[in-house]
Amino acid sequence: MATASEKQAQPTLTFEGWRYSHYFELVDNKEENVSVRCTLCPGQKLLSTAVNSTANLIKHLRGKHASMKLVAQDPRRNEDISNVQYAPPEPNEEEDNDEQGVVFTDVEELLGTTEGQFSLPPHFRCASHTLNLISCNDIDKWLSSNSDSKCVYRSATAKCAALWTKASSSTLASEIVDEICGKKIIVPTSTRWNSFHGALSRISDIPAQDLNTLCTRLDIRAPTEREHLFLKEYCSVLKPLTGALDILQGEDNCYYGSLLPTLETLMSRTLALQNGLSRMTANLPGVIVQAIRTRFAPVLESSEALLAALTLPKFKVRWIVGAERREAARALLIAECRTLPRDEEPAENKNREVAAHSSANENYFFSFDEEEEDAMSISADSEVFEYMRSGSELEVLNRFPRVKDVSMKYNTATPSSAPVERLFSLGGIVLSPRRNRLSDKRFERLLLMRYNRTFCTDVE
Repeated sequence: MATASEKQAQPTLTFEGWRYSHYFELVDNKEENVSVRCTLCPGQKLLSTAVNSTANLIKHLRGKHASMKLVAQDPRRNEDISNVQYAPPEPNEEEDNDEQGVVFTDVEELLGTTEGQFSLPPHFRCASHTLNLISCNDIDKWLSSNSDSKCVYRSATAKCAALWTKASSSTLASEIVDEICGKKIIVPTSTRWNSFHGALSRISDIPAQDLNTLCTRLDIRAPTEREHLFLKEYCSVLKPLTGALDILQGEDNCYYGSLLPTLETLMSRTLALQNGLSRMTANLPGVIVQAIRTRFAPVLESSEALLAALTLPKFKVRWIVGAERREAARALLIAECRTLPRDEEPAENKNREVAAHSSANENYFFSFDEEEEDAMSISADSEVFEYMRSGSELEVLNRFPRVKDVSMKYNTATPSSAPVERLFSLGGIVLSPRRNRLSDKRFERLLLMRYNRTFCTDVE
């Protein structure tokens, strides 16, 4: 029979005071270890944990039952079923201990079942990456397979690569380039979009005589007259594409609504360059436009992308070619504004209705059919009409509540992931090897201050 001193020396059992102990069945208690069986798992597999810890059981729930939504219960409602002295943790300690307060929640299920409270924009492919695939893969594949451009494309790019290698690997060669051309040679990198076009443009802008002199002094083969002409035409055809890339990977005023006008303008500008090209690049504009239509087919046919562009005051319907297409776009915006709930009706319309009722008390004598839906339709039509006549500043949306709501709905997402990638790069700069002991909170604060420094210029 155990003495009083032995009972006092007996260890306390933390497992029974755990909020998720009802998912386990106590099997055995041996000195400092406890054996339990998980009621959620099939079979009779036993789990072992320390008397004063539930870390192994928490790992088991995280690994085997992470997809389940676990429900915590008050452990003090359980009955004392053994001679072990139980020591349930205090409520404050239980809240402070992260391991004791683990609750698994499926975020995707939560966002899918909760209406109105949580809302995320739909997933879109990065437009900048897609345009980069067109410039690198589709155009390269066509130039390498076309009989009129295959040889000259390979030879011209090979000679440019030799010039890049020579200028970047030798200080003397770099000084020679600066002496003859008056500017440095740009070397393309795989991590920067448009770098290949920028490097070729720098070489094609060098006069043919100076380029021959440069290659002679660097002891490399100079591009021929035909190759130099190909480089000029190649850069001129791809210039609209690089301009579109620079617009889409911006941060300040780059909304999802800018994607469709950018693509439409890109295709029209590219097709306008067909006249005056040689046989080497005569069909290149058509290849680029076809690649855009193929890779961006869901965007070009998307009503969401069209509404996003229409609700940006900078674009509206100015970028749409053809009176019929513009009228169809206006009708789409009007129909979208009509679908808004009644409580989102502009305040001035409500005030006007109240004033009309209050100033005409004799209306009770007459009986008219109510035309609430027609009033809403007319109100939406007039708001869209006035919006189309307004200015191009973003602040004009405050005057048109319905159009503003549509704009906020469809312009939440960005067309490119470039701003996020820049944020990751900035995180690598902040978390340098000499600052490897930063805490999570301090790193987050430093990153936010560094990224938003333009908004903190007035803060001392």
